[in-house]
Amino acid sequence: MQQPDPFKDTIADALQFIDGVYFERIFYGWGIYRGDHFLGIIKNDVLYLRTDHLTRFNYLRAGMKPLDPKDHAQRSFYQVPSSVIHSPHELERWTLEAASIPYTVPKSEGEYRGG
Repeated sequence: MQQPDPFKDTIADALQFIDGVYFERIFYGWGIYRGDHFLGIIKNDVLYLRTDHLTRFNYLRAGMKPLDPKDHAQRSFYQVPSSVIHSPHELERWTLEAASIPYTVPKSEGEYRGG
């Protein structure tokens, strides 16, 4: 049985109206998906969403940092500002932006092909 995770539950509640969004346990937290599209990560009670060259500016302007700037696969995920997390409408908008970024699921381990 999984331990309660209040932060993840708060994010899940806010995103419940986005069709196809679900959460899966990953080795360091939670993965956030829409269909087979990996769009976010919750790690240590911090939400990170996928960015690209068009959406990343909003995160940088808010002073947010990437999940791991040294890891190619993880540096496209940026921390979401707390002001966005506390606004369900804004969180939904930012999540839908992350979900719209093209991403191809790797066919084999180590074959990253995402934003």
